[in-house]
Amino acid sequence: GFIGKLRKILNVAPDSVDHQGKLLVKVDGKTMISVLGLCLVVVEWMDIVFAMDSIPAVLAVAPEPFLVFTSNIFAILGLRSLFFVLEKAIHQFAEIKYALAVILTFIGVKLVGHHYFHIANWISLTVIVVCLALAIGVSLARQKARASEA
Repeated sequence: GFIGKLRKILNVAPDSVDHQGKLLVKVDGKTMISVLGLCLVVVEWMDIVFAMDSIPAVLAVAPEPFLVFTSNIFAILGLRSLFFVLEKAIHQFAEIKYALAVILTFIGVKLVGHHYFHIANWISLTVIVVCLALAIGVSLARQKARASEA
């Protein structure tokens, strides 16, 4: 399949080679990409494909090509690190999952209903900030209550 062809093109080391967390390894004196390196290439390629897929949608909103391409580049660079921030926040603030559900529902309603009603940007921003602030506040209050019980 696709991965098999990619392995040949990129000169990927056999699975039996211990890569020790390195992206490049030496096998019989030749530098090869480790399986970890292959995974990184595939993941980054998917990021690029995803970003290219969103360009027409962004062009419909902002017709300036420079703005569209730079925003997509920053999205690619920031998306993975934002995942780790969100993962830590979910573990630290248990109620943030509910806030994210409310925010995603709000966005869905806004997208589906855009032909029937208009929600101003400041209202959207307020909903997002209030949901996140409430979730963090409730999580901190519950953590404090649990700590005082113990």
